[in-house]
Amino acid sequence: MSEKGVLDHANEQNQATLDTTSVEQELVILRGEALKVTELEMVLAVVGTMKAGKSTTINAIVGREILPNRNAPMTAIPTLIKHSNGQKQPHLTFSEKASQPANQLVRDLKKCFQQAQYTATLEKLRTDKDLYLTVERIQEGIEVVTDAVGEKQIFDFLVSINDLVRIAPHFDLEFPFDQYQEVDQLPVIEVEFAHLQEMEEQGGKLILLDTPGPNEAGQTHLRPMLQDQLKKASAVLAVMDYTQLKSEADAQVREDIQSIAHTAKNRIYALVNKFDNCDRNGMKEPEVKTFVEGLTEGVIKQENTYPVAAKWAYLANRAKNERFEDGSLPDIEDTDWVDDFYQEAGLRRESHRTSERIVEAIDDLWQDSLFSQPLKEVIAESHKKAAFVALDSAVDKLDECSEKINTVLSVKETAIYKTTDELQRVITQLEQNITSIDDAQRQAENSIQKLQNNFSLEINKFIHDQFDYAKNSVIQKTSEGNQQAALLKKNKKNAGKDRKSWRDLTSAILKKMGWLPSNVKVDTDQGSIIYDPANPIIDFDDDKAAATDFLKQIGEILPVVNMKINQEVEQQLDTLLESFESEFKDKILVQAQEAIQKVNQTLSTGGFDDIQLSLPNHKKLALKTSSAKMMKSVLDVTSYKETRSRVVDSKWGRFKNWFSDDWGREDYTVTVKNYTIDMDKVSEEIQKSLEQSQKDIQTALQQEINAPLKQASDQFFKAFKQKIMGLTADIQNSLDAKQQSQQNEQVAMELILSFKRESQNIQARTQQLKSIVLQKL
Repeated sequence: MSEKGVLDHANEQNQATLDTTSVEQELVILRGEALKVTELEMVLAVVGTMKAGKSTTINAIVGREILPNRNAPMTAIPTLIKHSNGQKQPHLTFSEKASQPANQLVRDLKKCFQQAQYTATLEKLRTDKDLYLTVERIQEGIEVVTDAVGEKQIFDFLVSINDLVRIAPHFDLEFPFDQYQEVDQLPVIEVEFAHLQEMEEQGGKLILLDTPGPNEAGQTHLRPMLQDQLKKASAVLAVMDYTQLKSEADAQVREDIQSIAHTAKNRIYALVNKFDNCDRNGMKEPEVKTFVEGLTEGVIKQENTYPVAAKWAYLANRAKNERFEDGSLPDIEDTDWVDDFYQEAGLRRESHRTSERIVEAIDDLWQDSLFSQPLKEVIAESHKKAAFVALDSAVDKLDECSEKINTVLSVKETAIYKTTDELQRVITQLEQNITSIDDAQRQAENSIQKLQNNFSLEINKFIHDQFDYAKNSVIQKTSEGNQQAALLKKNKKNAGKDRKSWRDLTSAILKKMGWLPSNVKVDTDQGSIIYDPANPIIDFDDDKAAATDFLKQIGEILPVVNMKINQEVEQQLDTLLESFESEFKDKILVQAQEAIQKVNQTLSTGGFDDIQLSLPNHKKLALKTSSAKMMKSVLDVTSYKETRSRVVDSKWGRFKNWFSDDWGREDYTVTVKNYTIDMDKVSEEIQKSLEQSQKDIQTALQQEINAPLKQASDQFFKAFKQKIMGLTADIQNSLDAKQQSQQNEQVAMELILSFKRESQNIQARTQQLKSIVLQKL
């Protein structure tokens, strides 16, 4: 095609819509789809960051440890896990052709090990016991096998492949990743999925694709590999770490998922793993669903998001499948996972491990894992509809490819009828369009910054006002506390009377101002009590309950303040995002639309209506100032010795006491705890709380509002510019060919029109097939 002037050679600086390199990539994708459609195989790609729990999730789905869990990352090249009914023993196959590049690397490494220049490197690798085992096996002359049966052999195979990837760079070699790009070149594990064994075969096959995490240090090839596999997958299951939802690596995965959203559509799901780490302050299930939808800008819907504990699901599943007839489990010494199960299921004591309790523990752990719902709605449904999902995925990818072909052919057709001057003017105009888009992007960034500054000023003022209210409230409570302390001391002198709570005696205190300590004064004009900051210590003597009660009242002030702040922040955020959305639509999108119209008028092509701006979810800004935590440091407890008197416990002592209180008594010493509250410390804690709240606001604003807003804006303009730059490159290539007289325009036109007719026929058939598939899904 390129020789006849329809396709152009790749140019890294100015990438066309389609060129010789991108066409090869498209062909690889389409060949993979053709293979899946032929076999009616649906490939569900399991993606996520390193150690997010992808392997554990796959093990939970399969119902056994099909993929090893090791401290080091275990997925260096993609691995397929295919459900095969009746296949109880897992069986891995790696084609002879696929094994050749890996075995060539083994031979090259063995040569390096014998060279003096790598002696120090070999010694250094001894510190990594896992890697060095593979080094020793290479020295012994082992080769990568093409067949492995059972968990141990599969474990050894996967370890060997992964270790080769990590060993090679130490010896200035590279693993041949380019040889493992197509589906039929990847290792395949066939095994029966425990949860699908009772389901009837529907003609299609479900395959899980274990992908490498893109965030392993030093492995820069992993992310492009992930991006490539995502494009080829029928559907995507994103495994996210509940404890690391906002990490940079997770953000990379989300960005890669968003890049295939237009073809994967509603076939993208999320498992938020390690949900067992959720505590009382953490996001609950509904909040997680909302958060993930906002985090992925609507790509992963709430109904497709499932918080789970994959480890619990795997352990419960395996225990259920490997119980003996009497209900017991294998010995801990023989199987590590059994001890893990006992620990997680609350059966740490051996006496608790009865058959009945094991059964209950399995059911409880499975239910607590929350894995049933995604297993039913994602895995079982995918298996049931595998054939149609495979077709749907293939149709979407074919449709996308056809659209690109039509764009190129339309540009080529138009260019043939244009003179070189006309084409140059179009290119110049498109370059000006790109410049105007840059201006609109800068305007969007300025708008975000301006709105953020205004928001910060208003919120900070509101926070200050609320904390001023808190301080005044605390001062009032302090005055009441001083009254209470004074009354306690007075009451202590009246030994025969019941001690009353300070809450009940507040009115009595106001009538007896002479009892107030020196750090409390009376405003005779206003009739109120004034706290004296020069003497901030309030002494409750030995009444712990009174001191605790007083602190509780002070602590109740802050939650009210925080609630008001949260409400105000949410209201202000609503205003902030509405302002940004309005400004973006009224100003920035208008400019972008004008540029689109100019491009369409010039080229008579469309295709820009799929670029959409999505706003981040903004309901996740929450302040969590803990009044209990704040107040625990302000209560000071000291102890002192006190001499007291009591009636002698004897008949003679009690007889003498009848005549006089001073007769028949004895002295004794006790240790008394004294409770004091330093109100200066209270004020310091409130000030710290204020500063922390402001810091939390700014951090949350940056992470959950500013960054997503900027990301949404950047992605919009990036997609916009790439489309125009691709069209510009298409025209530039046509201009270059015209100027160099490298093509016969009449022959080229006939070829273009022929391709265009065929492409339009493919699109028509694709749309017809899509409507049929959608009826079945």
